[in-house]
Amino acid sequence: MKELWENRDKWRMFRGGFSLENIDTCSTCTLNKKCSLMTCRLRNYDQGNSFYNKPIECAVDYSIAL
Repeated sequence: MKELWENRDKWRMFRGGFSLENIDTCSTCTLNKKCSLMTCRLRNYDQGNSFYNKPIECAVDYSIAL
């Protein structure tokens, strides 16, 4: 299992194998240095969105200053 998890490219997305520039709105967001949601891609996917959509419950949507 360890070898499958660490060595398979198809699992890379779940291990953070993307950059901030790939996520819609996060790359230009003023809060992106403080955000903890930008790395939670599976939750977006579970809700029927793309891995690259803005995080669900994004602070910007609620006008919360971090």
